[in-house]
Amino acid sequence: MGVFAFSEAALEKCAGTTLLWLGEPKQALIHTRHALALHGSASESWMQMHPLISRFDEAQAWAQLGHPDEAAMLGSQIFTAGRDAAQDVIGPLVHKGRELLEMLAPHGKLAEVRNYTEQFHALTRRPGLALQA
Repeated sequence: MGVFAFSEAALEKCAGTTLLWLGEPKQALIHTRHALALHGSASESWMQMHPLISRFDEAQAWAQLGHPDEAAMLGSQIFTAGRDAAQDVIGPLVHKGRELLEMLAPHGKLAEVRNYTEQFHALTRRPGLALQA
């Protein structure tokens, strides 16, 4: 018999992600922000909840709420903060970043969205980065 541990922060993060999938961005923002507030040290397992990855839920909520500029600015901040992230975090960052990129595609003329798109492509061209499509 094994033991399964799940932090309160991870639970809140999962609730936020689920609410995004259900089209409830206002509620998702509440849970995502609570998850980030509960998050302990950066050494907590990224598989449970890495703050950079979790911030993408916040960015997607802004996109769903009709604020693509806010979503793109937050996405850019996430990429800037994650520039030196470990390899095991970069893959999930790119995955979540691609989801946001797709959400922002209809707003490609906004300067914030263009900046985010450039940062996304720069990250995916990072030397030594091995990503699965």
